[in-house]
Amino acid sequence: MKKRKAAYPEAQIVLGEEIRALRERQQVTIKELAKRVRVTEQQMVKYEAGAFVPIPMLEAISKTLDAEIQKKYIRQISAAREREKDGSEEQELLCALYREAFEE
Repeated sequence: MKKRKAAYPEAQIVLGEEIRALRERQQVTIKELAKRVRVTEQQMVKYEAGAFVPIPMLEAISKTLDAEIQKKYIRQISAAREREKDGSEEQELLCALYREAFEE
């Protein structure tokens, strides 16, 4: 039996979980957050489920939720994503970066 590929890479799922947790701590609904960052509610649901979040959107979400990500994390995330495109195994690093970037 063939193993099914996950819908989203692990690191993206971790990022979605971090966004959801931060949103819930701030007591903001998905609908409210989507409106504030100017995306559809459906798109925000996808982000929280693990869909790819572009860096500018990641910055907008974190700023909107009063958890602005430090530039050093943005640079590290961008670099890890770029290496990942080249076929490198960067999932563990990205997971750690996403968790660390959203720490309180």
